[in-house]
Amino acid sequence: AGAAQLVLPGPAGGVSATSALSTDLETLTNTPTVPLDPTAGVYTLAFSTNVRDIAGNQLDGAWTDTPASFSGTFGALAEVLPVVSSCEATPEAFTPDGDDGAGTDADNVVVTPAATASPTWWWLRVYDASGARVRSLRQPGADLTVLWDGRDDDGKVAPAGTYGLELRALDTYGNVGGTCDVTVELEQHVDVP
Repeated sequence: AGAAQLVLPGPAGGVSATSALSTDLETLTNTPTVPLDPTAGVYTLAFSTNVRDIAGNQLDGAWTDTPASFSGTFGALAEVLPVVSSCEATPEAFTPDGDDGAGTDADNVVVTPAATASPTWWWLRVYDASGARVRSLRQPGADLTVLWDGRDDDGKVAPAGTYGLELRALDTYGNVGGTCDVTVELEQHVDVP
């Protein structure tokens, strides 16, 4: 994990913050050097495509599979954060083997969420029984359902087992308003080309 300094533009000028990347390279934490008053106004956190991961890939801040900058806003926002009030996964057990059928023969899990406000994005993160992240995907908030095809981030069918699905509702600025967790069973692992 490394650390770097950054400045958060805000209502009273710039505020210094320290950035640190977690040892698993999954989470970047930005900690202001002084407490921020969220009622004072809006703060902006922005990263350009100059940010690269350990493999040298450029930042995909727009979640479009192409290099894009990221900008997140927090503080006294006028927008109401969407909160996931419930979600349901159907079927609860599925077999992603390429011959889509009903029930456990289904190739996808469909997560049907309900939220207090319409989110800009749905963000689904899938974890295996050990807690390791298997897949992360994002769909437009206008979609009434979110699909997981049983594949990992590399496009391979995940091994048979129990998986936790964490669905988050994101606003325009990427703020998370709430989450919902469901568990599904991926059955009968079959390699699909």
